[in-house]
Amino acid sequence: GIVYSVDVADTIVTLTMLESGSDYTVSAAAICYDGSLSQPVGTSFRTYCPYLPHTELPYEQPFDSLSGAGVDVPCWVFMTPGAGYGVQQAEGDASPSLTVSLGGSGSAVYASMPAVDVVDDLMVRFEALNTLGSAALAEATIEVGVMQRPDDDLTFFPLDTVYCPATGQWHIYEVLLTSYAGTG
Repeated sequence: GIVYSVDVADTIVTLTMLESGSDYTVSAAAICYDGSLSQPVGTSFRTYCPYLPHTELPYEQPFDSLSGAGVDVPCWVFMTPGAGYGVQQAEGDASPSLTVSLGGSGSAVYASMPAVDVVDDLMVRFEALNTLGSAALAEATIEVGVMQRPDDDLTFFPLDTVYCPATGQWHIYEVLLTSYAGTG
């Protein structure tokens, strides 16, 4: 990786030439009086992807070239406590699909697609297959909305709720984003 040397009087360092949608780890260590290095302190982060302009719509993410649990889907953000996600071959389906497994009852799972520059005249269209076997969980609830920050669930603004019954069949859903008046 790239190593930056920064004067100890500096408290802010700007990293340049980072690629969008990429993971980075940054750490810092002090040079001690005897020339040794202190214990490094660090953090990891992912850079945001650029907004999708209207000229690149419609946007489609078929997940066809991806496979494996927890696979990285370019420019998508997945967030939830106690749950996992993966892109797997759906049973009886010819192409892979996004699979979300809940870690516990009532867990929220957020899957954020790349940001779009304007949402007030857009629609989200997706297919869902509910494989929940328990009668108590026979109908999955999916809230569709927008997020000002894809890594902060407190910025989620729901626009519509769709219900996916456990019928063993794929269902097509369309949600209009025209009711959103925010800036996220």
